Amino acid sequence: MFTGKGDSIETKLSTPEGQLEVVGLMFGEEPTSSHYKTAFFEAFPKEPATFLRGEGNTVEEAEASAWNQLQKHIACPGHEWEKRGYKNGAGFCKHCGLFKSKVFEPDEDCYLCGQKTYHGQTNDGRWYCKKCQYDVPEELLPCYVLDARKYRAECAARGEPLPEYDEDED
Repeated sequence: MFTGKGDSIETKLSTPEGQLEVVGLMFGEEPTSSHYKTAFFEAFPKEPATFLRGEGNTVEEAEASAWNQLQKHIACPGHEWEKRGYKNGAGFCKHCGLFKSKVFEPDEDCYLCGQKTYHGQTNDGRWYCKKCQYDVPEELLPCYVLDARKYRAECAARGEPLPEYDEDED
């Protein structure tokens, strides 16, 4: 485990042919937007529970960038959350930039039962809760939800254990 206290993680992967270059290609939404090649480092710390992504010219620089982000989050005098356009309960600390899910209570109502939710959204922008998710017509569901349903059905058909979901979460 990387703690940043003198120990390190491997930042290059050895292959029989030599060193493997670890880089990512970033694409913008428009063909004319800036595309770039970068080294990156991603981490998912438990405290604070978040996602960190550092970028740089080398993996070492990217790792240092992610570490600096974590230190900024830890040193924050007190997280104050703002939505910045998110409608799914996630927010950003206005002091240190920490991104965290489930910091806001749901604002949206399930279009089927009226329960407050941020569980899922139909293709036409309506929200649905976890209890009603299987009552939403398939033509209104995003393809990733349909793919997940297909995967669960295939697992069940093969007698494999199904992915577990926390029933307390919406």
